[in-house]
Amino acid sequence: MAENRKYYFLKLKEDFFEQDTIVLLESLKDGILYSNILMKMYLKSLQFNGFLKVNEHLSLTTEMIATLTRHEVGTVERAVKIFLELGLAETTETGTIYMSQIETLVGKSSTEGERKKLSRLRKEREKSIPLQIGLSDAEGQKADICPPEYRDKSIENRDYIRESEREKDTHAHTRQEINLYGRYENVSLMDKELEILKSDFPADYQSMIEHLSEYMAYSGKTYKNHLAIMECWKKEDMKKEQAKGNGYSYNGSFKEGDSL
Repeated sequence: MAENRKYYFLKLKEDFFEQDTIVLLESLKDGILYSNILMKMYLKSLQFNGFLKVNEHLSLTTEMIATLTRHEVGTVERAVKIFLELGLAETTETGTIYMSQIETLVGKSSTEGERKKLSRLRKEREKSIPLQIGLSDAEGQKADICPPEYRDKSIENRDYIRESEREKDTHAHTRQEINLYGRYENVSLMDKELEILKSDFPADYQSMIEHLSEYMAYSGKTYKNHLAIMECWKKEDMKKEQAKGNGYSYNGSFKEGDSL
């Protein structure tokens, strides 16, 4: 059975090096060295809950810290003094150095716990990988591993383009059916509308077109449906003619006292 050894680690927030104390520390001469010493002192203190010790009975001296961190003794002594001034470290009555922020940075795990964690992360990562399709082993082509969201958007864009093209074709087809008539070429009629006008008013359709063309030219008015306005006018004229023939003209049969 594999050894299930306990070990400790630091948990640094992403803004750790943006803290005022760390920024001030690194701004000093040899500040980067001090920052490196600080990290190593944190790590050395983990298994003793923040206290720098060799074991339960022996504390680390600055000379020992220099040896373990591989820095000059003088550099370590200056660093420790600055740590104390900035509140990054404290000393107990026995002279043991205690790393002040260690409680917020320490983490603990085991080899077995880490193995399970890595296994879980690996499974989650495998689930997040898109299904590989279209891979040709014979030709060695790259697999199509576009993320589903990207592929969906591509399909949507493709369908949108096709729909737009269909609308353009429809509009273009409609424009081709519309022709302009009249002296001023401002009466628009589709072929089907012209046939309706000819069928309804075979003797008058041409004069109706010319009348509308002249009227719109001098009045500046426009209409949504030129066939509808011409038929409306023609029906009004026919009503007036019918009313005129029903008694509004003199036919010699009026009696005394009659009035128009």
